[in-house]
Amino acid sequence: MNYKNIFKLVLLDKYKILILFVIFASVSVFYALSLPNIYTSRIVVSSTINEGGKLSGSLGGLASMAGISLGGGEMSPEVVKESLVSNSFLGNFVKENNLGSILFAAESFDPSTKKFVFDESIYDSNLGEWTREVKYPQEVIPAIDELAKKLKESLVVGYDRKTKLITVTLSSYSPDFAKETLTLLISDFNMFMKNKEKEEAELTIKYLKDKLNREQVSEIRLALQQLLEEQLKKLALAETKTEYALKVIDNPLRASQKSSPRRSIICLAITLFGTAFCTLLLLTFRIARLER
Repeated sequence: MNYKNIFKLVLLDKYKILILFVIFASVSVFYALSLPNIYTSRIVVSSTINEGGKLSGSLGGLASMAGISLGGGEMSPEVVKESLVSNSFLGNFVKENNLGSILFAAESFDPSTKKFVFDESIYDSNLGEWTREVKYPQEVIPAIDELAKKLKESLVVGYDRKTKLITVTLSSYSPDFAKETLTLLISDFNMFMKNKEKEEAELTIKYLKDKLNREQVSEIRLALQQLLEEQLKKLALAETKTEYALKVIDNPLRASQKSSPRRSIICLAITLFGTAFCTLLLLTFRIARLER
């Protein structure tokens, strides 16, 4: 069968195809309009923790002389980025800031009331209680790993090896929520890393002081005193530096335009693919009848 015959067969169902085209076009418009707007906010940061993983130079020699092994507080930007997207940090971030209900149950955002619209089958916003149905081993209240996984669905973290800059974007039904959450995320991460370094420095200082009190060799005592001084500097830095791990290069802005959905493309895709598929089915039925 040549193309001319196929075209003639298609023309036989031209009214059906036209009706299907109108139906798919109407459905696509209705579907596209039912989708809520999503807004994306973006922040650019750089790591303030220098690359390197261990004490180097004279400090490394001093540590070896004292017979101890001290890990440095330095890490590459890639490691800082992975720490930012770790389940332990993101999960606790969502939990501590009570963002779980918005991430799991928000269906849209009402600009007039400045409030999210929730799926009541997941979260009862009036009672402030979780109502979702789960299967073992999940619990009604989402666990840390679930919270982290859900946040990652709208969070994108990228790293540029050339500029060594980390770009973080967050999408939400609310432009204000996206902007404020991004700001809070970086602030909490800096506090998280600061507290972690302070804890490690305090433990190291305690260890060095105990070892110094028991050491009799003057050369080793001198090495321990210098190592102790460096740890005290590290502790002081952690206590005074606000942007401890990440320095903000470009602050997040409130999105003035939606990032998705692209309704025109959705309508075009549904209409064309739907009509083409049904046309192919009609043509198949026509050919099957002719071959009988």
